[in-house]
Amino acid sequence: MSSTPATTIPIGFTQQAFDAFLQSRHEPNWLIERRQAAWAAFCDMPWPDRRSEEWMRTDIRLFKLDKYSLPIETPASVELPPALLSAGVELAGQTASLNSRPVQSHLKPKWAEQGVLFGSLDELVAEHGDLIGRHLLTQAVDPLYDRFAALHAACWSGGSLLYVPRGVVIDEPLHSLSAMSDGAVDFGHTLVILDEGAEATMLTESASFHETDGGFHCGAVEIIQGPGSHLRYVTLQEWGKGVWHFAHQKALVDRDASLQWTIAAMGSRLAKVNQQVGLIGPGANSQVNGVLFTEDKQHISYHTLQHHEAPSCRSDFLYKAA
Repeated sequence: MSSTPATTIPIGFTQQAFDAFLQSRHEPNWLIERRQAAWAAFCDMPWPDRRSEEWMRTDIRLFKLDKYSLPIETPASVELPPALLSAGVELAGQTASLNSRPVQSHLKPKWAEQGVLFGSLDELVAEHGDLIGRHLLTQAVDPLYDRFAALHAACWSGGSLLYVPRGVVIDEPLHSLSAMSDGAVDFGHTLVILDEGAEATMLTESASFHETDGGFHCGAVEIIQGPGSHLRYVTLQEWGKGVWHFAHQKALVDRDASLQWTIAAMGSRLAKVNQQVGLIGPGANSQVNGVLFTEDKQHISYHTLQHHEAPSCRSDFLYKAA
């Protein structure tokens, strides 16, 4: 696939650049309309500032959006940094993106035959729009939560989808890698949907090529679990130490379902993550564990909420930071 000549690609996050981004996508009308609505909201919103409790300890005045551009070009190379979570692991499937563009995807036939969907969200949205449209930024992450959420909702690209049908138990992990080269952007969106009684393990990681790499990540994770489902979700964030990392992550756990969510955050220049779990059905259970390691002037901040929206739920939360 040939890339668009660099001379024709608008720079920055202007209306012209956004229009070019939409034209490069070839997406269904319902998704284009949602993107346009989110873009309009983004244009009208101010950036978060330290007057709000969520941002009072995070200073983003040095962040300059106009240093970056929308992900329109296809990467010239599909070389990827080494994946750490999948080393030596027998996987049910694997997907990867580079600079917010999908580059590879694979799912074992035995799981595809049972109705499992796994791969690039960009590629699956055209064929499975009814399923994806019901869940994408409609129940979990609020696309109008703040200006970063609106920007992501308008411009997400290079994400992954996992859908596990009712009663299917995947006994091998699935793996997703988001890679970014120096100075690039990543707008990856991860959408995980487990029907009633389904079970899966998903390993996700983000990585730069070199420790000193910079860039801009504006991402989201949505986890939607049906009654009696069980998910083990592992996230490793190891961007280069020049990356600005912003993300909204939310799980909805229904009746008698369980979520084990483990994170490790070690990279980025500045990371600001809004992470929430909604226990929306009686008997729902979540365990959220994480480790945060920083060096020098790194700033990593997680704004977390375990919301017991139904009776007889249980949540366990433990983060360690050093």
